[in-house]
Amino acid sequence: MCGILGIALNDNNNSGYSVQKKILEDLFKLSESRGKEASGLALLQNGDINVIKSPSPASVLSKSKEYRNLLSSISSDTSFSAIGHSRLVTNGSASLNENNQPALQENLICVHNGIITNDNKIFDKFRIEKSQLDTLALLKLINTFSEKHDLIEAIVKSYQVIEGSASCAFIEAGSNNITLATNNGSLYFIYDKDKKIFIFASEQIILKRIQKKYDILKKCTD
Repeated sequence: MCGILGIALNDNNNSGYSVQKKILEDLFKLSESRGKEASGLALLQNGDINVIKSPSPASVLSKSKEYRNLLSSISSDTSFSAIGHSRLVTNGSASLNENNQPALQENLICVHNGIITNDNKIFDKFRIEKSQLDTLALLKLINTFSEKHDLIEAIVKSYQVIEGSASCAFIEAGSNNITLATNNGSLYFIYDKDKKIFIFASEQIILKRIQKKYDILKKCTD
């Protein structure tokens, strides 16, 4: 299955700017073991979202100019959130970059590990334009429910409609929050209250390797 990852920092965090970027880079590269057919990152800072993705593994994308530009755009004097994806192709060819992730629908961005098996029924029932990417069925559902509900409630209602597996992370333009959701438990996180840093991944062993490498995270709990 695919690899998803992310990091969120509260204002006035104490983890150190250079360490924050290194953790994000390590998370991205370590998650490549979950999928090598495509990869991508989304960065949320000051309410603005920047997305890069490519039909190539994280180890290749991380050497690109757009990757370097994304990381260099991170300001050292404010918090940021980032989510990433390493893809093992299921629905939709990776050669068509719109099928790769992070996936964007209106102001909502998502990285998804799993397969939604009733995506075509959702497209038909809710009169949504069909896509090869099953993740878009979930995103469009959430946006539909968001017309009358807040984001959390819209995600809950959408998960009641979908069939299959979905461990997801969402970020929304205008907010510096990451929202996590899973219906199969394949999602792990660590949070350091003192350093005000939150990290998640779809494999527990990835987080343990991050904890071991960075002393800053020794006090985190999973």
